[in-house]
Amino acid sequence: MTFLEGIPAVLPRGEAILMENLRFWPGEEENDLEFAKKLAKLGDFYVNDAFAVCHRENASVTRLPKLLPSYAGFLLEKEINTLKAVMEKPEKPLVLILGGSKIEDKAPVIKNLLPKTARVLLGSIALNDSHAVPKSKKVTIPVDWVAEGNLAFDIGPKTIEAYGKEISKAKTIIWNGPVGKFEDEKYLKGSLAITKSVAASSAFSVVGGGETTQLILQTGFRKKIGFLSTGGGAMLEFLAGKKLPGIEAL
Repeated sequence: MTFLEGIPAVLPRGEAILMENLRFWPGEEENDLEFAKKLAKLGDFYVNDAFAVCHRENASVTRLPKLLPSYAGFLLEKEINTLKAVMEKPEKPLVLILGGSKIEDKAPVIKNLLPKTARVLLGSIALNDSHAVPKSKKVTIPVDWVAEGNLAFDIGPKTIEAYGKEISKAKTIIWNGPVGKFEDEKYLKGSLAITKSVAASSAFSVVGGGETTQLILQTGFRKKIGFLSTGGGAMLEFLAGKKLPGIEAL
């Protein structure tokens, strides 16, 4: 079946087309102009409401908005305004919590926000790449952890207590990345404790990243979070001060 085969030229009023993930089509990730032109035939206007893909140079993200009158959706607008607010004028103290398996992806965020941050709390898995972390007295690493061999899979009780105290002082919290391998119940304790601390805090909290969002939803603390970002990589690049191609295209 070729692309757009079977799609009517005109839809009855009130109907919509739901397409499969465009990344299944080679032209999407290749940022192919001809592919974008085919997409443009489907409508009269373009609305991007997917912040999570705005860091990608893909046909539907950066090519398509050049071919149609284009706008940001309400959710995308809220993502931009919320992240800009916590970056530029956060209520202080600002506490940054970063975990996950790739600290090198988060190092640019630390560098960009460090002047406005009171404390950066790193998760245990992130210690595997601790050489990528900017050196600063504001950056705190676990003092104990739950480990197997040379790998740390969760923060330990002393770190949980220390991080909880720092979180309780915060007025603004930005969190991206669990502090342990939470998908394994043996290593859930640290991430769950951080979740509870953030949820109990009076600070405005911004939480993002696929795994962190999964953790929040899994533990039932969604309503205790100030803003749950739909972006993972896009959130990190935005907080690092980078211009996102999908936003620039609009």
